[in-house]
Amino acid sequence: MTFLPLLLSLLRPYCYVGLRHLERAASQTGVKYSLTWEPILLNPTMADEGKSFRDHLIGKYGPGAAQMVDDPNNHISQSGRAVGIEFQNDRNVYPTLKAHAIMEYLKEEDKNDEANKIMEALYAAYF
Repeated sequence: MTFLPLLLSLLRPYCYVGLRHLERAASQTGVKYSLTWEPILLNPTMADEGKSFRDHLIGKYGPGAAQMVDDPNNHISQSGRAVGIEFQNDRNVYPTLKAHAIMEYLKEEDKNDEANKIMEALYAAYF
């Protein structure tokens, strides 16, 4: 079995897409792997109530980023659809510290299967 420590953000769609590619490649090749989730805090100062995805993009990257997201054929939307993910842009961005704390607890308790299920549920709910 291959051990894979993954640096995955709960907010980055490419992390979700990358996870799907990993799962697909492992399935096609028969490679067995075990994941360990490592946190990346992208917005550690964000308020608990979060903010709209659109406002977050404009504040962080400028108005062009929000316009790109509105295009249903943008690169991230196409990448998601290729692996069975339909990204929802009408959502809020939230701080991820509490979710990462749960993942760290599960890692310390050697409960990777539970951690994988929680990450999958968080990704599905968020995106």
